[in-house]
Amino acid sequence: MLLAGDELNNSQQGNNNTYCQDNPQGWIDWSNSDDSLIDLVGQLAALRKSHGAISRAEFVTGKLNEHGNSDVAWFNVNGEPMTNEQWSDPNNKAMMVKFVPPIKSECAVLVMINASHVTVPAQLPYCETYDWSLLLDTPLKPIPDQQGKDINLESRSIYVYEGKLIAEQHPPAAQDKAKDQTKN
Repeated sequence: MLLAGDELNNSQQGNNNTYCQDNPQGWIDWSNSDDSLIDLVGQLAALRKSHGAISRAEFVTGKLNEHGNSDVAWFNVNGEPMTNEQWSDPNNKAMMVKFVPPIKSECAVLVMINASHVTVPAQLPYCETYDWSLLLDTPLKPIPDQQGKDINLESRSIYVYEGKLIAEQHPPAAQDKAKDQTKN
């Protein structure tokens, strides 16, 4: 959630209830804006608007949809599903979340989060149905975006990937049959 002025580094010095304070703590300092942060917030807004996986009206549940996919799945930095122990580990500060859209032909979104103060090696989760490509990263450094390859998540960073559906492979006999049906 964004509050007016968050994109300008408006912290209100930690006070989330400045509506009744007519002083610098409640004012937005437009002269101290950070153009790169404004651009990042704009990119995030455009990303949410353009991807049904993260702009749905209903809450994600983790239940399987009609296509056999969970609408949300959580992974550790090794690209494996999170365990109860990992969820409970207070030192676990890096993880991934995959959002699958309600419409099968739309792109999935994978968010990699590293809240720790150190760089963490990670791998994209193996997924035979999606081809992942990097959309946005907060360190703004080029990183490899090949599935199954090691990625160094910079400290206190977020990486957002788009998963395009890989065309389903059909055996040659099925392709020939499909061609014959289109001729008729």
